[in-house]
Amino acid sequence: MENETIELLHKLGINEELEYDESIPILSNYLSSKVKQLSQHLWQFENDTYILTIDFSNKTYENITKPYEDMPSEGYIFDFHGNVIDEIKAKEFRNNEDPIINVRPFIGTVPGTDHNFYWEFGNPQLDNKNIILEGDSPYKFELIKNFIIDLSNKNIPSVVIDANHNFDDLEELIPGKVSRSVKISAKSIEKPDNKDQINEKILKKVGEKYQDLPQEVYDNVMKVASKKSFNPNLNNDHKHKDKVNFNPFRRYLEYSEEGFVEESDSSVARRFVLTCFNIYPEIKSSVLKDLYIFTIKALAKHKNLNLKQLKNELKFEKADNIVDILNDLFEDDPFNNSGKFDWSYLNDLSGKVKIIDISSYKYSTQRFVYDVILNDLWNYRLMNGLWEFPFFMVLDDADNIDFSINSIMKTILDRGKEYGWSIAFLINGLLEENSFDMLNSIKDRIYFKSYANCIDSNYKSIKSLENSTKDWKNKLINLKGDESILTTHFIINEDVLLSPKPIVVKIPKAYKN
Repeated sequence: MENETIELLHKLGINEELEYDESIPILSNYLSSKVKQLSQHLWQFENDTYILTIDFSNKTYENITKPYEDMPSEGYIFDFHGNVIDEIKAKEFRNNEDPIINVRPFIGTVPGTDHNFYWEFGNPQLDNKNIILEGDSPYKFELIKNFIIDLSNKNIPSVVIDANHNFDDLEELIPGKVSRSVKISAKSIEKPDNKDQINEKILKKVGEKYQDLPQEVYDNVMKVASKKSFNPNLNNDHKHKDKVNFNPFRRYLEYSEEGFVEESDSSVARRFVLTCFNIYPEIKSSVLKDLYIFTIKALAKHKNLNLKQLKNELKFEKADNIVDILNDLFEDDPFNNSGKFDWSYLNDLSGKVKIIDISSYKYSTQRFVYDVILNDLWNYRLMNGLWEFPFFMVLDDADNIDFSINSIMKTILDRGKEYGWSIAFLINGLLEENSFDMLNSIKDRIYFKSYANCIDSNYKSIKSLENSTKDWKNKLINLKGDESILTTHFIINEDVLLSPKPIVVKIPKAYKN
C-alpha cells in the first residue's frame, strides 16, 4: 500500500542506521498532519486519510487508512527497509464526526437581557480547552460546578483537586456520579483558636516582599497570605489525616529498546529532587546533590520507599538541614504509597467525577501533592488515554501550583491538548511572574470580584482585548458577587468563532442535576 507518506519515508532513507531525532524534524516539516510523541522512540502522524506510527526502537512503521463510508480501514506494518511484516484490516476507529463539537457549558446571561453566553468547549478552532477563573467571589465556584455538571451530562469526566473545601456539595449536585478519594475527618478541619496556628515564617517573607506597596494593597496581600499560611492541623496529630493514593517514588514505565521498562532509581530520584527544588526555595543548588545521592541510596534500600523512610535515611546521613527544609512535608506525610489512584474512569465515557481532597495539608505540602498528582495523571494518560475524547480537570488554588520552566505543568500546557487535557485554573490572588507568563497561552478567562492587589493586573489583561474607552478598571472594582467580566471566545451566526472581548455577565448558582 504505497502512498505519499511511505514514498517520503523511502526518500528520507529510513533504515537501521537512521535515528528518530534526525527524521522526525524532517517529517514534521514535510507532512501536513497532526504529530504526537507517544514515548521517547514512538511517534504518530495523523491526517484525514491515514495514521502513521513510527517505532524507532523496533525499527518498524505502521500505516493504516481510516475507514470511509462502507470501506474498512486497512494497512500494513513495514520494517525500515520497506518490507511488509504484517497486514492490518478492519481496525476500528471512532466515528469521524467529533462527539464533543456541540459541547457548550453554560456561563451566564448579560444583565438586563436574555442573551446567554457559553464556554465553547468543543469548538475545534480553539487552540486549547483550558480556561482561567480569577477572583475571590463564591460565584467562581458556582460557575465551575455548573461546568462540571454540564460536561458530566455530555459524558465528559472530571477530576477536581479541592484545596479549600470548595466542592463539598458536589456529591449532592450530581447524585450517583461523584466520589471523593479522601474523606476529611472532623478533627482535621478544626478552626484555629489562637494566633500560634498561623505560620509566622510565611507571613514574614510575604511582608518583606510587599512592604513597599500602598497600605491598602499591602493589607489585602497580608490577608490572603494569612489565609494561605493558616494550617488547621498544626496542633493536631498528623496520624489523623487521611492520605491520598499517590506515590512520589512510583516507578513509571519508560519506552526503551527492550520495550516498556520501569524507571531507574536515578530517574525517580531526579524527579523527586527537581520537585523539591522547585517548591522549597530554601533548597540551594549545593544541597541538591546530597538530596539526590541520599534519595538514590534510600530507593536502593527500600523497595517501596515512603517519606518516613526517607526522613530516617536523611537523619542517618546526618542531613538534618534537608530534614528541616522538608519538615512540613514529612509532618503531613500525605501519601498512601501502597495504593494507586484509579484513573480508568476517565476512559469509560460515563461523565463520572472524582474529587481529590488536599485541604487538610499545609500550603507547601499542597504544592508538592499537586505536582505528584499531575505527574501521575500525565503518565497514565500517555499510556492509557483515549486522547481524542477529553477530560476536565479543576485545579483549586491554582496559584499554588509549580509553574517553573522544568515543571510537569509546563509539559502539560505545551502538549496536553494532544492527550485530551482540559483544565480550569481557579486563581485567588496575584500570580508570580513565571506563572503569569506560562498561562499567557490561555485566552479564555473569567474575572470575578478580586482583592485590591489583583485589580491592576486583571485590568491590563482585559484592556488589551478592548480598544474602547470603557472604564474596565472601575467595573472590576464594582463587580457584584454574582457578576463577572467574561473574556472568552464566542460564536455568532451559529458557526463563526470570534476572539475574546470583555462583557459583564451574571452567573447563576449551581443547579442540581
